[in-house]
Amino acid sequence: MTMVEDEVELRRGGLDDLDDVLAIKRALPLSFDGSGTHRGGFILGTDLAGYRQLVTVGRMWLLRLHGRTVGYSTAYPDPVLRASELWSRRERIAWKDGFDPAAIIDQPLALFDQLAVLPGARARFYGTALALRTMLDLLDDHRHVLTTVVHAPVKNPAALAFVRRLGGRLVGELEEHYPEVGAIRSGLYHFDGEHARRTIDEAARNPAPGTRRILALCRPPGSDEPSA
Repeated sequence: MTMVEDEVELRRGGLDDLDDVLAIKRALPLSFDGSGTHRGGFILGTDLAGYRQLVTVGRMWLLRLHGRTVGYSTAYPDPVLRASELWSRRERIAWKDGFDPAAIIDQPLALFDQLAVLPGARARFYGTALALRTMLDLLDDHRHVLTTVVHAPVKNPAALAFVRRLGGRLVGELEEHYPEVGAIRSGLYHFDGEHARRTIDEAARNPAPGTRRILALCRPPGSDEPSA
């Protein structure tokens, strides 16, 4: 086992982890650097009750370094997504030309909701591992995955880089309002499950050293391949 694997744990979150999750959320306030790019974090719209529900009926993954939780992700599997407030607002999505939501609405559909990692050594590297582990989990039993990335008033280039690498396609935009920051415009991105899986398989066949370590972190014990 490598040093990276010794130090890092990716596991499902539970009710006992919610204090750590809320501490990470509080530690990632929104701040501006004048360029439209945000520093720190940007986690909106979920409180203790919401996280408790996600752990119970949704999905949460934790990133732990040296026994300390430093990141988390949340996702809505198909039945939870269809019962969510976001699903009730789907008529407000401005769909892009060339994408027909009716083509996916009757197939298993998940939402990759939040990704948060505390600043520190190799936060982007470990965040990529956490994001990939979350996606592999969703792709195991969903044909399609959606995610939102904030476009304004700030940008999230790290999230966009991951989305594009797995073949995420901008299919719509959604205008929302949050008391913390006011008006928000988010892009809605679609992952085709088969395409995303092929992209991961291709990366695994001849990976760069960094990619190899990320794939190793996403591999369950005793497995030769990254899998959910």
